[in-house]
Amino acid sequence: MLGCLQRAPPPHPDAAPHRARAQVYGFGGVSCVVDSAAGVVRAQLDGRWAPASLEALLAAARTRGRGL
Repeated sequence: MLGCLQRAPPPHPDAAPHRARAQVYGFGGVSCVVDSAAGVVRAQLDGRWAPASLEALLAAARTRGRGL
């Protein structure tokens, strides 16, 4: 389902968004957070948290075969 955003289980305690107490969401199997203060979406891609465009999130979800 396109645009399906779900709450993800809590990340590992050393994960960056957890230290910042941000809500982590799952988008097609990709963990992401909305950083409203910075005006960006951050996603865990290639093992690290970094700003990501919605196009990058969609591409990663498609790569992981989640049907988006």
